[in-house]
Amino acid sequence: MLHNDKVEKIWFTGMLTHGQSDFVIHYVDSDTQRVRSYYPDFLIKKQDGSYVMIEVKGEHMIDSQNVKDKQEAAELMGVSEGIGYEIIKGKEAASGSYGREFLN
Repeated sequence: MLHNDKVEKIWFTGMLTHGQSDFVIHYVDSDTQRVRSYYPDFLIKKQDGSYVMIEVKGEHMIDSQNVKDKQEAAELMGVSEGIGYEIIKGKEAASGSYGREFLN
């Protein structure tokens, strides 16, 4: 992902930047019914000027309701703003074996 001619710029917007970025997605936590803030791990600007949000998640978390809540909010926001959204499994991100279709 870092070395791809279709990528113009990558921002790390995830865990270590909570509260330090204006790039935030608000979602309703299904368990508590409270509005929470979500910061996807990366925001990528592609050479064609389009954007995609990337979330890296451990395999044991991908099917959790919390991840689904965040994904739904991110996809809704993405549709209205023209930004794509992708979840990549942690092991695939670490090994570089994830699909790169989202860069096309």
